[in-house]
Amino acid sequence: MRNFDKTVKKMYFSILFLANNDCEKCHLAYPKFMAASQPFLNDPQIFFGRVKDPLLFQAMNVTKFPTLVYYAPASAKPEISKHDLTVEGIITTIAKAMKGDFSRVKREYAVELTEDVYDEFVNLPGVYGLIMVYKNKDAKDHIETFEKIAGSFKNDYLITFGKVNAEAEKSLASDFTMSHFPGLYWYPLENKHSRKRYGGILDVMELVTFINDQTNLMRLPGGELEEFVST
Repeated sequence: MRNFDKTVKKMYFSILFLANNDCEKCHLAYPKFMAASQPFLNDPQIFFGRVKDPLLFQAMNVTKFPTLVYYAPASAKPEISKHDLTVEGIITTIAKAMKGDFSRVKREYAVELTEDVYDEFVNLPGVYGLIMVYKNKDAKDHIETFEKIAGSFKNDYLITFGKVNAEAEKSLASDFTMSHFPGLYWYPLENKHSRKRYGGILDVMELVTFINDQTNLMRLPGGELEEFVST
């Protein structure tokens, strides 16, 4: 508790993801929190953290999970966000609490994976996964396309998207044993250890269609729901 209080007081603004270990919804929503934090990694004013301590839950008067809690600038009182646990909802929470215009903050929907978070990300229960392994020199266009695909499912919790930088994460990337980049890997719901390399191309329409077929989701590129047509 004491270390937590010191950390929060030291930060200009803190936003926290409160998760109970037995909470399935927490596992599903946490990747959204991770993705939302990425544009702020180099911002010393904003602190993102995950809290699992029951004593802190009690101190914050939180009984439902997952819950998004924030400490506004110059405030020692935790406040509960009323927005959805999506990338947009999290950034909206920050913008309103800090009274700023965050419309130009680039939204990211795919989590940048490192060895520290890879296993947790891949083994999320009840969730499909799509991971792209890329190289720095080819990254810009590939990442832009992959983010458009991930963004099309930004309001869905049934699938997560991850990115692995093969040059920054050499040990992790070596597990994929690939020679051509980018590489796309599909993680099925039933067995996360039986990942399969996607044989098609990195194309928004093609991959949105593939994901819809695999998951029974009904998204269009951009995130709109397909219209149901009866015959």
